[in-house]
This record gives sequence, structure tokens and C-alpha cells, in this order.
Amino acid sequence: MSFIYRISIILLILSTCSVARSMTLKSDSLIFDDYLKRVDATGNVQLVIDDATILGDHLMFYVDDNLVVSSGNVVIKRQDDEVKSHSILINLDEKKLHLYDLKLGITPYEKKGQIYVTIKTLIDGEKRKLGKYARFTTCNAIKPHYYLFSWRFLYYPDKSLHLFGAQFRNDLSFFPFNIIPFPIPLIEWIPIPYYYYQLGERKVVLHFPTIGEKKSDGWGLFVQNKLDYRYHNEKESSLFLDWYQAKQNRSGEWGYGIHHYYGNDIMNGDFYIYNYDFKVGSDTKRNFTYKLNNTITYKEASLSGTYRFVDVDERINSTGTSHTIDKSFSLNYSPYVFPLRSTYKEKNNLSNQFQSQQFNFKKEFLHQQTSFSLNKKNYSSSQRHNTDSKLNHSIEFPLNFKLNQSIHFNENHDKATEPSAEQTLTYISKLSTTLPKHILMTVDLTYLYDLDRKRVTSDSKSGINNYLYKLPEISFSQKQSFFKSHQYYSFNTNSVFTLGNYREVRYLDDDPDYAFPELNNLLEPNMYFFKQTVSKSFLSLPASSKLTFRSTYEQYIFKNDHKSLFEGDAQYSLNYDMSLNSTFFSFMKHSTSYSRKHGHKDNNSPFYAFNNSITEVNRLSEKITFFYKKKRSIRFPFSFDFTWDHSTAYNWLRSSDPYSNYRSNIAIVFNKIYKATLQSSKNLNKKWKKESNLFTPLIFSFNGNKKDKFKFNYLLQLNMNDLVFDKIYIVKNSNLNFQVPFGRNPDFKWNLKGYFNYIEPGQPFKIDGYQFQKFSVIKDEHERQIEIGYNKTIKEIFFKFHFKMFSKDPLVLRQTNNVIKFEGRLNKKSEERF
Repeated sequence: MSFIYRISIILLILSTCSVARSMTLKSDSLIFDDYLKRVDATGNVQLVIDDATILGDHLMFYVDDNLVVSSGNVVIKRQDDEVKSHSILINLDEKKLHLYDLKLGITPYEKKGQIYVTIKTLIDGEKRKLGKYARFTTCNAIKPHYYLFSWRFLYYPDKSLHLFGAQFRNDLSFFPFNIIPFPIPLIEWIPIPYYYYQLGERKVVLHFPTIGEKKSDGWGLFVQNKLDYRYHNEKESSLFLDWYQAKQNRSGEWGYGIHHYYGNDIMNGDFYIYNYDFKVGSDTKRNFTYKLNNTITYKEASLSGTYRFVDVDERINSTGTSHTIDKSFSLNYSPYVFPLRSTYKEKNNLSNQFQSQQFNFKKEFLHQQTSFSLNKKNYSSSQRHNTDSKLNHSIEFPLNFKLNQSIHFNENHDKATEPSAEQTLTYISKLSTTLPKHILMTVDLTYLYDLDRKRVTSDSKSGINNYLYKLPEISFSQKQSFFKSHQYYSFNTNSVFTLGNYREVRYLDDDPDYAFPELNNLLEPNMYFFKQTVSKSFLSLPASSKLTFRSTYEQYIFKNDHKSLFEGDAQYSLNYDMSLNSTFFSFMKHSTSYSRKHGHKDNNSPFYAFNNSITEVNRLSEKITFFYKKKRSIRFPFSFDFTWDHSTAYNWLRSSDPYSNYRSNIAIVFNKIYKATLQSSKNLNKKWKKESNLFTPLIFSFNGNKKDKFKFNYLLQLNMNDLVFDKIYIVKNSNLNFQVPFGRNPDFKWNLKGYFNYIEPGQPFKIDGYQFQKFSVIKDEHERQIEIGYNKTIKEIFFKFHFKMFSKDPLVLRQTNNVIKFEGRLNKKSEERF
């Protein structure tokens, strides 16, 4: 049907307005023959009839007969479209336009190739257009290899297209079709005595049925039918009538439903109802659903609501059940300027006894924004419920000050274990701005309040009430670059300074009411944090080297009770990293990196939130790469790339197994077509014996890919431990896939595709250990493609045919276990009606 739709577009372009409101004739020469009552226009003739322009070398206008006739080829233009005709005859009295020997090519709206049209005669009338001997094809050969031919057709603009005496030809060029003197019916020749296709605003359209199979006990084939009975506002209202094969002890085969769209610009929506009842033995099963959507729009406001009821005992695409009731409402106002958005959703899962409610509200103002959310979940079967609510507000003040505030309420109640609900309320405030010298300042204030006030103890024991209060926390940060213009002295820094008044509350087994500090001083900070990072890179060093240094210093100072600032707890850490990348002798690259991070042995923190925040690192990584790169030249017309990587690392902090695996990887690329890799690794910490399992598998891969020539991929994995210690090639996994073309003409080439798998993994390698799993033959037939193949794993034979221009609509035939089924247009996954 999609191809017929494209034909209707072509006919619309061909149509010249038959009911002409105005006509203008221009040419280099105009001669009036008084005897014949004829005007001869010659040389650059231009006849304009409404929005259509006819160009030619010679047009004759018979004044008394109201006829316009051409004596040669003409060109008809309308907007950006152009049509060439061997001759033309226009009867102005009968309001008909006669075109002869039309030939044109048009690009469809998908812009994939062109559709070529030839029409012997086209009579363009006031209400309909009659065509004779028309041919439509996407083949650009002089003699098309495939086409749709119609003896006659009638075209009613925006209404319908009728084909009479049509046939589809699909000539094939390979054996045995090329030696048979006549086209093979249903393969090379398909008769179409009559075809009707509705255009414009469709009223009734019967879709091609969805055919498939549900592989479950009691089920079988299914056919789902859809009839569109109304098309309005680009929405299709449909009726559904489906057949589901019943086997064994299952009965009931018919399902039916409706999906109707209604409304106008103010109120619109749709409702959907579907029912399919069946029995399994004596048990009655019900598959029923209905859904209602409605939207009311008034000026800049819109109110929407949905209701959905699902009562399904067994789905079509699966074996699951579903019993749910869903509701939702939304209100939107002023969607483009300071919008207001609010939604409410309610879900009820009757099977799982689960209910949820969700409400969201958001309003934007000038330089500020407010939002509110409420979520409730109720698990009736386990007697648990949860309520979570958030209120957020953000505002921008002059001088680039920004304030974000949020209040978070959370409630958890497990009635089976606690008589009362666990409730917490959290307040978070953050003020930020940028000070002179690009200093970013933030002020954070956080507070948690336990609303259940000891009525619930499980929250404390589980750590829910463990919290670090910021009362407040003030932070300053700045990034700087020094000596930018000097190559050797330039460096970058990042500075962070934080001070704050903190209070930490935790539940401990030996101290359930632990709090530090016990009494909070709102004026004096009790933690100071300083972090300084310096980085520097050196380029253009000997051996094309790049040297990078990076150092970070972190310091925490805590204020303890009854002690001065520098007599209490503190934490210090120093981190420095170095990396060097060099190239030697034009064939070797060396990369080394060292990372060291350590802290003072007496580091300590009175806050659990800051304790153990410093982890020590002492690691050296090395990598050496041998490489060779040869570019293509006239004398040596090939390219060659070779790399061999070796890498490992050492960690001084590990008392055992300090070495990382030694890894080796070889890669060879030839002419950017062939690539081979070989890789493995060895554990450097274990003793040299097979039982230590020193090596990872040896992985060899070889692939090639040359466009329009060939493609292959080979993979072999061997047990490296058996190879090294026992000299045995034990295969862990291996496979080969390939695609090889044959034939010189790319439009008619053959392709062989295959997939081989090693069938005895864990055994010594042998060349006859491979067995083919998939094999197919692909034949290109000029914008068409045919594929025939066999899958040994599932014992399946398949046939596939498609036009390259319409690659999404293939015809596929599969035979598996004596069962033949169609795919593509003839078989789809079932549409889940529920």
C-alpha cells in the first residue's frame, strides 16, 4: 500500500488545473492564421495556466475550437516539480488536458532513491484523471527488471486510485529463471486484475492482519485484525477483531475491542475497550481492559485526566497476569512564560496489593522557582507504608547571590514490627555567590529533626537518624593559572578552604545517644579544612617526552572541648603524582607513572563523617610499546602498522601480591584491511608451576574487511597454562564468520555468508573440529535482494526477499521442525491489546 500511496503523489504532481481561472501565452513569435483561426507560438513558448507552466518550442492555439496542441516535446512545471511529455492537447471547453508519452522520475518523501514513471496517455479531467499503459518502478535500468504495469487507471484527487488490468513483474537473472522463456507465476509475475486504494481523509481502512504464534500450552496461531473507521485530526479510530487458536483443554478464540478518538480544539480525548474471555478446563479466564483519556484546553490552561482498568489473566506476548487500576490528572498553565505544572498519579496493583500516589507541583517566577512533591506507597500484604515529600525553593538575588532551600519529610511504618511510624524532617539551605578574584563562596546549612521523638527505636539502631549537622559550613574555592606566557614556569592551582560548625549524631551500641559535641556553640567553628592542588606539565623535552607533576595537600583541624585549636585532633595528607611519556629510537614508547599518598600516623577525627577519609597509596606503573608504522607509497603500495604492548605495576602497600599482572598485547594492521591481535597476561606473584594458574587465556583474533569485497572474523582462545607447561593446544573457544562476494557487476553479485563454531571446547586443537552453524546465499538483483540460508543449531531453513528501497518491509519464510511461518509483512509480534 505504501507503493500505491507514492503513485498517488506522482499523479497529483502531473495534474494541471483543468478549471483554468486565467491563461497567459508568451513566445518569441506569435502568428495568427485568419483562415484556420489558429495562433502559432514559436520559440521559447511559455503557456501559464493558473499555477502550471507549459514550456515548448511550438504551441498551436485553435481559437474557435478552444484547443491547445503542441507539435513537439513540452515541459510542464508546477512549483518545484517538472514533467516532460512527448506532446500535449488541452481542450478548454471540455476542461481536459491530454498528455502523451510521459516520462519522469520523482523522489518520494523518504528520499530513498527515485520512482520512475512512464504513461502512454494521461487525460486530466475536471474530477478525475484517466491513464493508459502506465508503468511504475524504482529500477533505473533502460529496460526495468521489475515494475508495476497497469492497462488503465483512474485517479480521483484526494479520494481514490483504481488500477485495472495490472500486473507486477519481477524478472530474475540467475539460473534457472534466466533460461525459462516465460515469467514464473507468483515469483516473476503476479496478476492484479483490479486494485483500489483510498486517498485523502480515510474513512474505512482494513489493515493487513498481524499473524503469529504463541508458544504456550493451550495456545497456537493468532490473527489480529484492525479496521480504521474514522480518521480525524491525524488520529485513527479503530475496531479490533482477533482470533486466538485454542488447543488441548483451552476454549474461547475470539477477542474484540474499539479505540475511538473524539473532540475538538477545546476538548479532546479517546477511549479504548478490549475483551477476550476464554476457559482452561472449567476455569473461566478474563482478559478485559478499558482506558479513558480526556484533555480540556482553554486559552493558556489545559486539564488532562486518564483512567485505566486492566483485568488480564494471561497476556498474549507473555504468560503474566495483570490486575491494575491507574488514574492520573495534570494541570498546566502558561507553558511558555513562567509556567505552572502539576500532576497527580495513582496506581493500584490488585494482584500484589500495592498502592501508590504521586503528586508534583512546579511554578516558575521571575528569578525564582518553587516545587513540591508527595509520594505515598502502601504495601497492604506486608502492612508497610512509606511517605516521602519535598519542598524546594530557589531564588536569585542581585549581585549574583543564589539561594536554594529544601525541606524533606520521610515516614516509614512497618505495622508488623513497630506500633508507631518512623518520621524525619530534613532542612537544607545553600547560599552561593562569586566574590572578587573569581572566588566561589558557598554557605551550607543542614538540619535533621526526628519527629517520632524516641517512640520508634529501630530508626536509630538502623542508622537512619545518623546525621552530620552543618550549622553552618562556609567554603571558598579558587582556580588560578600563573605565568601563562612562559612555557617552563607556568603552573595551575586549585585552592579550597572550608570552615564550619558541625554536630554529629549517631547510634552506637555502647552509647545510643552519642552526639559530638554534646553542647553546640553556634558562633565558633569546630572544623577547618584546607586543600591545595598544584599541577605542572613540561612539553618539548628530549625524546619527545611529556612530564607532568601534580601535588595535593589536605589538612583537617578539629576543635576539641577544653583544648586549643592546634592541640586537638587533626588529619594531614600529601599526595603527589608524576607521569612521563617518551619515545625512543622511533620504534619504542615508554610510559611511567608514580602515585604516592600518605597521611600522618596520628591522624584522627572526632567526627565519624570525616574519619578514615585518607587512604594511603604507593604505586608505580610501567608500560613499554614497540611500534612500527609504514605509510603507503608509490614504491611500496601498502601500509603496515605494528604495536607490541608490555605493562605491569607494583604496589608497595601490599604485603602479598604486590605486582599487577604482566600484560602483553600484539596488534598488526595491514593496508587498513587486515588486523591480527594476540594477547595474554601472567601473574608475577605466584610460583612457576601449572597449579598456580599463572596465565590468562591466549586470545588470537584475525579479521578482514574490504568494502564490497569480503569480510571475515576469526577468534581462537587457548589455555595458556597447558600450552606453556604441557605444550598442548587446548581450545577454550573458537569461531569463524565470513561473507564473500562473487561476480563483477555489483548490482547482480552473489554473497556467501557462513558461521563456524568449534564443537569440542576443552580438547586439543584440530583443524576438523569446526562445524558450520549458519550458512546463507545472498543474491543481489538490481535494487532487490534474495537470501536463502540454513541454521543448523535450530534446524531452520529460511528465505528472505526485499526491495532495497523498502528494506523495512521484507518477505521472510522460515521452516523449523516441519513448521512453516512467515515474517515481515506476513508475521509480526502480536500487539498486546492490554
